[in-house]
Amino acid sequence: MSARYGFLELPNVRDLMHKLPDLGVDVEMASTTFYLGRETLLLKGESGMWQWRKSVFAFFSRNALPATHFFNIPSDRVVEIGMQIRL
Repeated sequence: MSARYGFLELPNVRDLMHKLPDLGVDVEMASTTFYLGRETLLLKGESGMWQWRKSVFAFFSRNALPATHFFNIPSDRVVEIGMQIRL
């Protein structure tokens, strides 16, 4: 089963989960675990990017909405797997 969204549509996992019983899939939100990736940007890499661009990129990355808000996933049901990326 898959869900498709267009460019300007926002995915809503919570809404999808509530529609699954109508399709014959028995799922409980309280017993579901979601796995998300998280990247931490390190400014010490040697990518050739100018330092001020690295700083701006890292700033926007830190201040972006978390994936739990974007996908409308309950934050107490999430396991995050992290990775450090050198810019």
